[in-house]
Amino acid sequence: MRYEISLTIRVILALALFIVPLVLGVNIFQKVFEKATFDIVYAFLERSGLNPETGSYSVSYAISILDGEATINIVKYCVTASAYYLMTLLCIITMGVAIWKRALMFIIGMASIFAMNLIRIAILVHTLVTNAGAYDAIHSALNFALSVGYVLFIWAALSFMFHVKTVPFYSDIKFLISEISNKSSATVKAKR
Repeated sequence: MRYEISLTIRVILALALFIVPLVLGVNIFQKVFEKATFDIVYAFLERSGLNPETGSYSVSYAISILDGEATINIVKYCVTASAYYLMTLLCIITMGVAIWKRALMFIIGMASIFAMNLIRIAILVHTLVTNAGAYDAIHSALNFALSVGYVLFIWAALSFMFHVKTVPFYSDIKFLISEISNKSSATVKAKR
């Protein structure tokens, strides 16, 4: 596929990734992963003997646990939809990747984020139950680590695994600057 067509398709898909949810008023990844996340977390909490209760916090799913003085509210934001958006954007925008590789990278990336998010929630529950004073610091650190750090780590691992030699955004910009520079040089030579 010619570079111009590939770039156009990738840019349109990247823009659609953000525009479609705004127009429809639906967070795509929130809807896809919300129920599965809550069902698994609820089962985990039940097996841990923490007596979870489903509640209503003006969201579709919510789980509360009252453990002594600590209350855990697991709400829709625990799904970390932003991590899924970032992974999707990286899969879409990277130059020179075959469609089948993009699809595999996307699937593996989504599964990795989902699994790590479940582990993150389990760590947070354990922290609140065993050391409530450390909860806020660990919650903030894990949120940042998952939403940015872990996604970039997974992306780097997938790029290595699938032999991706380009860097999202950067490779396109570098290529376009090179093309503009080459055309400018050709125009100057033609005028001489």
